[in-house]
Amino acid sequence: MDLNKNEDDGCSDSSGNDGTETGEGNGANQSDSITPAVIEEHDIGLLEFDKGSGKPVVSDALRTEIVKLGSQYFQNSDGPFLPTNNRSMNKTLFKRKLGNGQGEAVTRSWLIYSPHKKSAFCSPRTDVRSSEVYVEVDFESRKIHVKESFLGFIQVSQKDAKSLAETIEKQLEKDKMDLKDCRSQCYDNAAVMAGHRSGVHQRISEKNELAVFVNCDNHSLNLVGVHAAKQDTMMVTFFGTIEAMYVFFSRSTQRWEKLKRALPVAVKSESETSWSARTEAVKPVCKYLAEILKVLENLIDNENETSDTKSDANELYDRMLTYDFLTLLGFWNTLLMRIDRVQKRLQDPAMNFHDAALDLKALQDNFSDEREDLVGEALKEGLDLCEEWNVAFERRRRRKKQMAGEQARDVGLTAKEEMERVMKGTLDGIHTEMGERFTRLNDTDAKFGFLLNVKELCSYGTESTNLKKKCKNLGDVYTSDVNGQQLYQEILECRMLLSSRPEVNISKPEELLEFIVQYGDESVFPNLRIAVQIMLTVAVSIASCERSFSKLKLILSYLRASMGQDRLCDLALLSVEREETEKIDFEQIIDRFAAEKARKIRL
Repeated sequence: MDLNKNEDDGCSDSSGNDGTETGEGNGANQSDSITPAVIEEHDIGLLEFDKGSGKPVVSDALRTEIVKLGSQYFQNSDGPFLPTNNRSMNKTLFKRKLGNGQGEAVTRSWLIYSPHKKSAFCSPRTDVRSSEVYVEVDFESRKIHVKESFLGFIQVSQKDAKSLAETIEKQLEKDKMDLKDCRSQCYDNAAVMAGHRSGVHQRISEKNELAVFVNCDNHSLNLVGVHAAKQDTMMVTFFGTIEAMYVFFSRSTQRWEKLKRALPVAVKSESETSWSARTEAVKPVCKYLAEILKVLENLIDNENETSDTKSDANELYDRMLTYDFLTLLGFWNTLLMRIDRVQKRLQDPAMNFHDAALDLKALQDNFSDEREDLVGEALKEGLDLCEEWNVAFERRRRRKKQMAGEQARDVGLTAKEEMERVMKGTLDGIHTEMGERFTRLNDTDAKFGFLLNVKELCSYGTESTNLKKKCKNLGDVYTSDVNGQQLYQEILECRMLLSSRPEVNISKPEELLEFIVQYGDESVFPNLRIAVQIMLTVAVSIASCERSFSKLKLILSYLRASMGQDRLCDLALLSVEREETEKIDFEQIIDRFAAEKARKIRL
């Protein structure tokens, strides 16, 4: 059973997938007797399933037919329901009353039952991006998988919020997916996507308030660093010098070779869109400063070099041997290393919003608590480098213009005091902006994060008054999915079971979900299982989605400029989902293609 969720940052997917990612070759291998049986008997369980991945092996033609027929065609809501381990499905599970059982009865269109497999399946929810996040639960094999998969691209002609929202809705309607089934949406920080008044997320939320929106944490953290680097002219000058050094060496192959021979690593260019690029740009300069300066000295003293080269090398040499640059080099190297470590952690596909909130809060508190130490160490390292390279660090004090009526003159700041003011202002700016940019993430974690904090959730004897309130609040939000009171009781019962199993060590939400699946069928802890599934599919980053554009640049080259949209999506799918592609038996595909395209006619 898979529960698909939405992740979007402005590009939608053109896939009508049913939550499976299988190759044509395996699907073509199905016998003629199996393929019509799935349709004729209204039973998804008659599909062949791969033993390794647990995914159904289905051809493109059959997948398209299943999507066209819709999930209700395969629901089997009237049975027959065959007992499994003294448990069985029943008709009441296919309907749900809103308002904690007091409101209107709605059909669970996503729920599918297979009499053949004696298992329940979940039809796809909402895929409106070039990737999807879903939880696949197989009660037969007792396994669960949380995955993010690439689906495809949709070409858009207009990029305003209204047009993008309409494109998403049209694609969902084309794929026969109900927008009301969406439970999560994630975009970058562009105003057209994340605008709180008329952005795409707001337009989607107006039609489905259960589609929880969280800004992409990687983009947000990147913008925090970008703004911090532009907070003062000293910071702008520092990164300008880093970029000037890269440009100076990279625009000449001879100079680049000389630098490569002197350094064991290559220098990199800094970038605003990729904050890790700034980390890679500053790190080698900080570590191999002496070697870089030695190369510049050789270029300046080399009589065979042109006057322009010697002049540029001398200018860059002087810019690097300043008190401001030498002090900020260690300061930014420390900050960037810590930011980059969290950035890479946020890009982990297994990251959930609770862990993301904890990591970002820890980074924010670290910058605040170690403010004095970070500045003090940077000042000390800068002073040591100045003494080593004989750089004067005291300069004429800048005095503010004396206004009319003022009697005393401004005493001004020394170079050290000015640098201390700038660095502390940068750290304070980072702390403040992190608090503002991650408001949505922190609010979501405060409301629903208790379900992902499994150590406390599953700890027997933990205070339960606050837990009961949180369960009620979650049930009030997800009225069509979870009953808050029943969720609270199921958590207490799960604690009881775990307390008698000391050998079972649950530290992750996925492990809790797997324990529930292994303990019984879909009727065991249904509210807890569905709630955890929803929380696991709330996206926190679109980094994986944006990597698909790297593949797009490789596939859609100038030699393939006339490529159609369908072929582009197909090639991108094969490239991005390389692991699945490698499992395909291409010999069968070639034989099938040859049989269908054969021009010989038997007489």
